[in-house]
This record gives sequence, C-alpha cells and structure tokens, in this order.
Amino acid sequence: MKCKYWTTLVTLIIVISFLSCKKEKNSYANSLDEPIAVVNDDKIYMSEIDKGINKKLYDILFQVYLMRKNAIEEKINQKIIENEAAKEQLTPDVFLNTVVYKDVNAKNLQKFAQKCKYDKTGIPVINNTFEYFDVNSARGQMLLKDKYKQFLLENYIEKNKKKYQIKSNLTPPDPPLVDLSDVKAAFKGNNKSKITVWILTDLENNNCKATNSVFENLYKKYNKEIRFAYINFSGDITHSATALECAKKQNRFWEMYNQLSMINGKPSGNDILTIATKIGLNKEKFVNDYKDSTTCHSIINNINQLHDKGFWGVPSIVVNKHIILDVFSQNQIEKAIEIEISKHN
Repeated sequence: MKCKYWTTLVTLIIVISFLSCKKEKNSYANSLDEPIAVVNDDKIYMSEIDKGINKKLYDILFQVYLMRKNAIEEKINQKIIENEAAKEQLTPDVFLNTVVYKDVNAKNLQKFAQKCKYDKTGIPVINNTFEYFDVNSARGQMLLKDKYKQFLLENYIEKNKKKYQIKSNLTPPDPPLVDLSDVKAAFKGNNKSKITVWILTDLENNNCKATNSVFENLYKKYNKEIRFAYINFSGDITHSATALECAKKQNRFWEMYNQLSMINGKPSGNDILTIATKIGLNKEKFVNDYKDSTTCHSIINNINQLHDKGFWGVPSIVVNKHIILDVFSQNQIEKAIEIEISKHN
C-alpha cells in the first residue's frame, strides 16, 4: 500500500513538472510577440531584443553544450576503467597504477619530455598554458608525471573504446542563421554561385594565421563551384586592414592579401609600402587612400556591423547563413558546403 502511494505521488510530480515546463515554454514563445518594454507609446518586443543578441545567446548555449560533452566523456572513460578493472578483480585506483600507469618511470618520463620538447620550452601547468616551469625542477617533474599519466590514460581509453557500444544522445544547440550579405567583403571563386563561404578573419591574429591552410585547401577544392568572401574583422584599425581596404580600391585586394599572409608577426608601415610597390599599386593614390579618414570609417563600419550581428571573435566561418562551430576543422566546413551544394543542384 505504501509502495503504491509513493508510486502515485512520484507520477503526479512528474506530470506536474512536465506541464509546468510546457507552460513555461509556451509562455516564452508567446512573450516574443508581446512588449517587453515601452518608451511612451513605443513598444519594444522580446523578438527584437533576441534578434540583436541571438549569436551571443547561442555562444553561451554552445559553451554549456561543450561542458556537458566533456563531462559525459569523462564519465564514459570512468565507466571503461571501472569495467576493465573489474575484469582483473582490482579496484579502479589499483588498476590505473598497475596496468595503465605501469610504464611511468624516470627513463620514459625523460623520453616523453624530449618528444614534447618540454626539456627546451619548459612545461606548462595543465590548466594554464601561460605558466611554464623548468622540467628539471621539483614542480616541473610533478607536472611532467601528471602529463605523462594523462597521455597514457588517453591512449588506453582510445584503444579500449572499441570493445564497448558507446552512444551519447547529447546534441549541440542549433546555431542561428546569420545574413552577411550587407557587410562589405572581397570575393573570389565562382561569383555566380548561390553558395558563399564567409571568412571573418584578421591577418594579424595568430589564430587566424593557423587557419590559413584550411581556407587555402577549401579554395583549391571548391573555387569552381562556390564563392569565397573575405571580411576583415580586427579589433582595431590595423596596418593590414587599412592596406587591404586601399588595395581593394585599385583591384589588387587578393594580391595584397597573399603578400600580407606571408608576413610573420605584424607588418610595419614600411612593409606595407614595399608590398604596395611590389604588386604594382599606384603609390601616390595608395598613400592618399591610406591617410583618408573614409578608409578608417569603412573598416569601423564593418566591425560595428559584425558586432551587431553577434560576432566578437576570429576566425569565424559562415557557409551561406550557417555558422560553423569548429573553424579549425576542414572536414566540418566541407560537410556544410556539401549540404548547401546538394540543396542547389
């Protein structure tokens, strides 16, 4: 009788919770079309507010997704270790020390340090890559041992995952659609194509430089089928951004882009002038355009437009209106391109 009572009570709580969530969801949907604020008789709607911050909202949701994804992977790894330890009739801790970490010794630690070049660069704190220690110091030796254990554990998990049927039902949030057609860009590839890969990047940013090879590979593969658009998105008025804007006025944008891409670090004013001469620009016009305030205003206007659309970091990639989550993954970008190609064939 008592069991039946608790079953009925739990069922009732679940039903109430479900109806409450459903009501809350419907309430939110309705609120998008209702005023959230009023200035005299001028009404402000939630849909209007969300339109300006939907990219920021998505970024927050995606960070939550990544945290959950990492937590799930840790739990899966824990289950694998527990199961493998049980087969050996050992506790997980004993199993890790006697099986997974059995090769942790001074000789292997030295080899690992040399392989990772920690003996030359120093060893970073695991959760802080900006703080380094001498690998031969007491702190360095502790960090080296931790990193080597992490390396061995990851290898062990990867090898043994094949034994298990692993499935995760966690899905990333749907990214918002973003229209960049009103932002000034430089185009190349098939200008008649209905498919555009928008590249928001800054030639003086190290993360952007790391993705240059990905963009070059994509262009070589798809330049006859789709259009590529470059949009400068620097945090300030840089030499590179200004030079590109001026070169564009003389139809030499991509020549300037290619030359700037080859420079390590940030180009100086002299570097810019040398490149301008090298690619055959009218030097007098280039210098005048460089000094013209309208050039700066054009760059700032683009940056402000991108901020308004919710973009704050580089590099960012958009295929037509679809934001790409992993800009360093050529495979993910290609999948998005192939989906758009299939739509328009």
